[in-house]
Amino acid sequence: MDVASMTGHKSLAMVKRYTHVEAEKLAAKLG
Repeated sequence: MDVASMTGHKSLAMVKRYTHVEAEKLAAKLG
């Protein structure tokens, strides 16, 4: 249970980071 929670948390952090990078790319394109 703990390992699954840690893995899920890490994945969520990675998804957030990836989304942030994609948002910056999109902003650069529009800018």
